[in-house]
Order: sequence, then C-alpha cells, then structure tokens
Amino acid sequence: MLLHGNEKPVTYLNNGQIYSLTLADSTPPTKEAGVFEYRTFVHVSFEEEDRRSNPAASWQLWKGGRGLKEAHERKGKVLAVEYIGSSQGDRKQGHRRVRLEEASVNGFCVVWTVDLTYEVAILLKFNFVSTDFTRSKGVKGVPVRLCTRTKIIRSDDGNKIMVNEPEMCYSVVKLLRDHGAERRLSNDKIHSKKRVEKFHKRIIDREADTNFARRRHNNSAINGRQFDIFTSKEAQIVDKSSHKLLTEAK
Repeated sequence: MLLHGNEKPVTYLNNGQIYSLTLADSTPPTKEAGVFEYRTFVHVSFEEEDRRSNPAASWQLWKGGRGLKEAHERKGKVLAVEYIGSSQGDRKQGHRRVRLEEASVNGFCVVWTVDLTYEVAILLKFNFVSTDFTRSKGVKGVPVRLCTRTKIIRSDDGNKIMVNEPEMCYSVVKLLRDHGAERRLSNDKIHSKKRVEKFHKRIIDREADTNFARRRHNNSAINGRQFDIFTSKEAQIVDKSSHKLLTEAK
C-alpha cells in the first residue's frame, strides 16, 4: 500500500517459499533463428543507500543468526538466495535448459538456452527475513532489491545484434515469516478500504458545506439587493447597493 506518491511499490514474499522468476527476451528473434543462450545473474541488494554502501555489516548480522542455522539444512552452504533445480544441476523445460553456473551468499548465476520460446522460468527461494538485518526489535524490516542482470552469450541468428551491455532490472521486496506476506496483503486491503471510505466521507462533507454556503448566500439576497449580515446585540445590516449603515434594534 502506497501512502505517498514518491513511494516505491513493495512486493511481500515469504521466507522459505519457492517462487518462479520468469525471464523473457523483449525483442525475440524469428522462430527459424536457432539456438540462443543467455546468462542471468540474480542477487539481492539493499534498498537503503547506507546499507548498499556497506552490505557486509548487514549480511554478517544475518549469517550470525538465521544464516548459520539454515546452512545445516544445505550441508553447510550459507545461501540467502537459493536456486532451485533438479539436483542443483541442469533443469529442462521443454526446449529450454537452465544450468546453474555459480552461487554466492546473496545470489546466483544461471545460463539458459532456448530455441523456440525465448523465455524461461527460474525457481528460487529466500532464506532470510527482512528483520534479520537489524538488531532493533519491533521494526518493520529492511527492504531489499531483487535484482536481475541478463546478457546474450550465444546467438545463431545473424540478423540479431549481440548487445554487449546487459539488461538490468530490480524490484523492491520484503521477506516475511511463514504466511506473513498473505497477512500483510490482507491488512493492506483493510487499510486501503478504510482510507477510501475516509476520503469518500470528506468529499461528501465538503459537498454538504458547499451546498450550505450556497443556500446561505441565496437567502441573504433580498429583492435583488445583496446584504452582509453581522450578529451582535444590535443587528447591523450593510446595504451594498447604497453603502448605508442601517441599524435595527432587537
């Protein structure tokens, strides 16, 4: 839920849940182009600039807590972002093949090959929550960036230009505990509904005030002459047409 126009949308995800990340060539070649091979880096960085400038401190907090605990489930591998494949090797998707090339603490790199449909789905999961990066209790959690960087490394299409510059994009996400994303989305819907109802009431109240002011203005016109009415012990009426002060004793 965005409270201000300059806020970035945030996606809520669950720790330990497997998600599918779809990658697609935005300018696909012709079907007769042959085989294409891409390399994609997927990694997590921090949304806050001060944490991006010194990421080691935040990752050390995670390693000292949840990171080491969950590493036992992966034979000692400390992975905050984990690629999910068949035996962590090649995974075929029809005419597409995905191969894990390397993995690090905060991301991994895959090479994927296509020859018919120029897109692929990468399965991954996150082994952290956003509150792992701070010692403060009761905080909302640190937002992170899920980043991808993709580059063509092989092309059988002589008409498609090999772009040396990789394409990069990211999405701001927050990782929550089990089913936390669903609860957060449900709460956001409730808050959004209340805000809409509040603004709707303001509009109705403003329209009512406008109508009241219009009726009051019309009632102050007597025989086509406009008056300003003042309330005091003696009601003083200013006749705007003649600019005379008339005093009427109560």
